[in-house]
Parts: sequence; structure tokens; C-alpha cells
Amino acid sequence: MKCLFFSIVFLLSSLLFAHCFADTNVIDQVCKAYAGDITEPFNSCVAIFKSDPKSVKATTIYALGVTSLEHLIAKGTLINSNILQLLKDPKTLPAVKEALQRCSSSFTLAEKFLKEGFKGYLSKEYEEIYAELETVILDVQPCADGFDREKLTNCNTRFCGITLQYKYGGRWVGSLIPSIRLAN
Repeated sequence: MKCLFFSIVFLLSSLLFAHCFADTNVIDQVCKAYAGDITEPFNSCVAIFKSDPKSVKATTIYALGVTSLEHLIAKGTLINSNILQLLKDPKTLPAVKEALQRCSSSFTLAEKFLKEGFKGYLSKEYEEIYAELETVILDVQPCADGFDREKLTNCNTRFCGITLQYKYGGRWVGSLIPSIRLAN
């Protein structure tokens, strides 16, 4: 679930740069703004965006934001589906089921807020999307702390993103680049 959290962080930060990019090489520009002068996150960012045909065709940060939000909604829905499958598993302990039910409720609400935020993004009402995405972060983060993200999200190969954190100048910098890889 941390991937979902960091995807949201990326979307929020990318909106800050939305007015800066007019060039057709928007992926490089977005990744440069994200990574600064640190090579490894820049290369990862470019590779992630270029792995998605829709992202490659994007000529604006706005178009990349649309693609990211579409995938974020799809992956949040996938996580909730995985949670519901775990709830049906007879091997799942009652205490775990109770926590999973809370997570499912959180992801159901998150999906609603993401869809509202997506509408705001499409109509360029960025304050709307900030509010909706902040709500999503608050709703799903507690669930992220209680479960093996691999089991719930298949984060390593199929979920929404990767976390890039680097110790630099005594503070943690970095966030998430939305991975556009879809589950096959």
C-alpha cells in the first residue's frame, strides 16, 4: 500500500510542475524535475514512464497525470479485489479478517475519492484533486502499516509504483514515480 501512498505523493508533486512543461520530451523533463541531479532515480523514472505506451505518447505533464490517475484508480481497485479474495479465504484468521474488512472499507472510500479527484484533474480544478488525494492518503495508510504489501498488492511487479528514497544532505528526498506497468 505504500506504493499507492507514494503514487499519490507523485501526483501531488507533479501538479506543482504542470505549468513548467511545454516541450514534447515531457518524460525527461518530469523525471529531471523529480530526480534533480541524481542519476539513479532519473533513469528509473524514465524507464517506468517509457514502459507504458500511453505515457510515451503524452506530450504534457497533464497527459502524464491523466495516465497516472487512471492507473492509480485501477490499482486501488485491484488491491481491494485482492483484499476481498483474502476475506473469502477460509485460512484467513478472524482477527486478520477484521483488519481486512477495515482495509476494504478504506479502499472503497479511496476509490470514490480518487474518482472525484480524477474529475477535478480533468476539469483542471487542482484544489479539488489535492483535497481528494489527501483524503485517500489518510484512508489507506493505516492499512499499509498492518499487512504484507506483497500479498495484498503484488507491488513488486504489478502495482502502482516504486519508492525511491535517498539520503541526501541529512534529509530524505525522493518519492514515487508512478509505475505504469499493468498486470498481465
